Amino acid sequence: MAPIIQGTASVKRKIGGRTALINELGNTYDWLTVTGSVKTATGKTLWMCKCKCGKTVERDGKELRRKRHFHSCGCYHADVIRRKLPTYTHGHSNK
Repeated sequence: MAPIIQGTASVKRKIGGRTALINELGNTYDWLTVTGSVKTATGKTLWMCKCKCGKTVERDGKELRRKRHFHSCGCYHADVIRRKLPTYTHGHSNK
C-alpha cells in the first residue's frame, strides 16, 4: 500500500491545452466520501474513500467521476443481492 499524501492532493487533467487540477478531497460519490489520496509506484494518484459502512477503499478519480461501478466498497452490491435473493426463482416458480 502506498503512503497517504496529506494536504491538497489533486489529479491533473488537460482542459483546452492547459493542465487543470481537480481536488477530490471531501467529495461524495454515492456511498463513498473522499478522505485522502495515495500515489502508486508508477506515480498515479488514487483516492482514499470512506464508505458509508465504515470501510476505507482506494479508487481512481476518473472512475469516481464517471459513477459507473463504484457505488461503495462492495457493501452496496451485497445489500442489493441480500434484498433481492428471496425473490429470485431462477426459472422455478413458488406455486
